[in-house]
Amino acid sequence: MALFGTDGIRGKVNVYPVTADAALGLGRAFVSFLGSGKKVKVVVGRDTRLSSSMLESALIAGITSAGGDALPLGVVPSNAVSHFLLLNGCGGGVMVSASHNPADENGFKFFSSDGFKLSEAAEAQFESVFNSKKIASSPVPGSVFRLHDVKDSYISMVKDSLRGLDISGLRVGVDAGNGSASYFVKDLFSELGVEAVIINNKPDGYNINLNCGALFPAQLQALVKGNKLDAGVAFDGDADRLSVVDEFGNVADGDSVIGIAALSMKKLGRLRGNSVVVTDYSNSGLDSSLAANGISVLRVKVGDRQVSDALFKNSFSVGGEKSGHVIFPEFARTADAVLASVQVLSAVKEGGKRVSELASFVEVYPQALLNVRVREKKPVEGMPSVVSLIEKAGAALGGNGRVFVRYSGTENTLRILVEGKDESEVKKLAEGIASAADLEVGVE
Repeated sequence: MALFGTDGIRGKVNVYPVTADAALGLGRAFVSFLGSGKKVKVVVGRDTRLSSSMLESALIAGITSAGGDALPLGVVPSNAVSHFLLLNGCGGGVMVSASHNPADENGFKFFSSDGFKLSEAAEAQFESVFNSKKIASSPVPGSVFRLHDVKDSYISMVKDSLRGLDISGLRVGVDAGNGSASYFVKDLFSELGVEAVIINNKPDGYNINLNCGALFPAQLQALVKGNKLDAGVAFDGDADRLSVVDEFGNVADGDSVIGIAALSMKKLGRLRGNSVVVTDYSNSGLDSSLAANGISVLRVKVGDRQVSDALFKNSFSVGGEKSGHVIFPEFARTADAVLASVQVLSAVKEGGKRVSELASFVEVYPQALLNVRVREKKPVEGMPSVVSLIEKAGAALGGNGRVFVRYSGTENTLRILVEGKDESEVKKLAEGIASAADLEVGVE
């Protein structure tokens, strides 16, 4: 079976490949993959899941047994792994997390020496090394070096991203999702002069993402509305995904966050290339809304890794996914929801407008996104009935919509997105494609 999905390795805890034995092997293989006979240092971070300590320990054992040095960070946001490996001249990094998934799942995200997540080609090479089972232990094991300034250094990095802009005085609801942001947000917002009302920042190993955080914003919506706060921000388990709530308790999705940031940066003269990067899941209304403000949109395949790659290749200033992964490449090489949250709050303070006002310029076309649980990931082009309905849907929408069908990289799910100007038509077309796919490969 293939190890890697869209965003690293994920699965049920204590089921291969998310086991202590596999983590040990992954640590050893990663040193071999990175080192080519040279001494390497590897940063290791984790989220708050009960299993993360076990997997972190096994990874470190694998790294050091192969002769590498391990720099464990403890509980940190995913982007902190990228930040600290660059800061300490490391050969790579690993984040133990299953991101927004429930507590009984976990996984691994791998970073290269340049702070980016491994490319698909690099993942394939690394997987080949891991599967070879020919990695000998080093005669001289590596060491474990614990960094003691992790919290302060990470907070300083986030604060520096404001480049002197002031967000003090804002009243903000914060949902830490009982995840990686839990130990950072109180001090961060206090140092920034933000009056933060914080919830779900007491992880117990089981409550990460449990009806809270970026994917479950209901608690935050009620908090913001009930306390008449200026805004709300929520993070997922490893704090790479952000949800923003306006002053009325309405959720502003990733498209709105990207739009708000882009418009604010353009006014400040900081939007390089007057362009943003988004994926195929972003609403087409974002394109037209930004175009009306002289900003163009570059679309890439799904995955924050694809967004990051395009941002750096083109020297653009902001991009992300509708799901809430937002990247500011001047300050981070992967998505960082905590950093993104202060950027949005900066736009609110600098613009002198409420979140609802800032988000209102983004036009939203009706979308239908349906998920079909599948027993196998049969190529879509090998299902004639599905292909026929996709083609008919495209013809029916004409130039006023689009159809996007792909398998999830982390789940046995076929995702069907239909977008257009007529909500009822969009829903009908999506349901037709989903029904055909269910007959072909659906779980019985």
